[in-house]
Amino acid sequence: MTPTRVVYVVPCGKMKQPNPCQARELYTGLFTRRCLSYAEALARQAPSDSVVLVMSARYGLVPLSQTLEPYDITWGHPGAVSVKTLTLQAKALGLVETEPAPRVVCIGGKTYLRKLRRAAPQAVYGFPDPNPGIKMLLLWLSDRLRSLE
Repeated sequence: MTPTRVVYVVPCGKMKQPNPCQARELYTGLFTRRCLSYAEALARQAPSDSVVLVMSARYGLVPLSQTLEPYDITWGHPGAVSVKTLTLQAKALGLVETEPAPRVVCIGGKTYLRKLRRAAPQAVYGFPDPNPGIKMLLLWLSDRLRSLE
């Protein structure tokens, strides 16, 4: 049996590079950087067709290599990507309506998980507790990254 592809979805963040760059480098905040490092470490151990995507409030689900312009938009505000767009992107990226469906893991906050599940209902939360608080998540991520080295 072929291992199931895993798609790791990490959050965007308010802190960004000032110039256009790849999604992997655009977001500079500590939480986003830790989530990205963790997702990439997990992806290296997953089946070879596993990927990491950023879920951007402006651009939606994007590959890490996609070049993005910096922006100042947050979820729920004008200009934020719609659930309809996320759903279309999820289909185009093979997150839904494929056999076998990939395992989709949200390595971001509850807002991301809620929105992601509307586009890819099989999405699971990549943290041990759905509401531990940012400080606890940062500590947990640091611990997990050390154990994956």
